[in-house]
Amino acid sequence: MKNILLKTKRLIDILTSLLFIFTIILPIINIILLFCFDYVVTVTNFTFYSAILAIISISLVIFSSRYGTIDYGKIVKIIMSLILPISLLLYSSYLLDIDSVYGYIFMFIYIMCCVFLTILYGRPLVLKILSIIISLLLMIPILLLTWFGFIFTLVGFTETKTLQTLISPDTLNVAYVIEHDAGATGGSTMVDVYENFELDLLLFEIKKIGKRLYDGDWGEGRNMEVYWKDNDTLVINSIEYNIS
Repeated sequence: MKNILLKTKRLIDILTSLLFIFTIILPIINIILLFCFDYVVTVTNFTFYSAILAIISISLVIFSSRYGTIDYGKIVKIIMSLILPISLLLYSSYLLDIDSVYGYIFMFIYIMCCVFLTILYGRPLVLKILSIIISLLLMIPILLLTWFGFIFTLVGFTETKTLQTLISPDTLNVAYVIEHDAGATGGSTMVDVYENFELDLLLFEIKKIGKRLYDGDWGEGRNMEVYWKDNDTLVINSIEYNIS
C-alpha cells in the first residue's frame, strides 16, 4: 500500500507539473516573446490543446480524490491555490481562438477541475481565499463573453476566410487579404503582413507579430487589387503601403 501511495504521489507531481507548464509557464514564455522580441506563440489546434488540458486536470482530480491522504508538499499546494484564477485568465486570453463547441466543453471541464483542486487542496488558506475572490470577480465578464462566443460558434454566425496570400519578391514577407463575416452585426476586410517565417512545434507555432495595413468593410476583398510593388511596398487599391 505504501508503494502504491508513493507511485501515486509521483504521478500527481507529474500531472501537477504538466498542468503548471500548460497553464503558467507557456503564457509567461508568450509574454516574454511578445514584449521583448515581437514574437507570439499561437495554438495550431485549439480543440486538441483544450482536450489535453481537460485530460490532465481530470486525471489530477481523480488521483487526488482517490488518495486524498497524501501530503502534496508546499509547492504543489501553492500551485493548486493559484491554478483557478490563472486558468480563468488563460481561458479569457484564448476566447477568440476557440473555433468549435468541443473547445468550450473541454475548457469548461478544465476550469471545473481547477475549481475542485483550488478549493480542496490549495494552501495556505489566505492565498486560497484570495484566489477564490479574484476568480469570482473574473467569472462574471468571462461567463458573458463565453455565452455570446458559444452561441456564435454553435449557430455559425461568424466566419473568417483568407481570400489572398501574396509573398513579397524577396520571400521575406507575406500579405494576407482576410475577410471576417460577423453575420447581422457586419464584418470587415483586412490586409495583414507577416514575416514569412514560423517555427512549427506541432501543437504550437511561433511567429512574428503581423502588421495591419488595411481595415475596411466586409465584401471589399472580393474586388480588391493587391500586389507587391517591391520588397517593402504593398499596393492596395492603387495606394502604396510601406511595411518597413
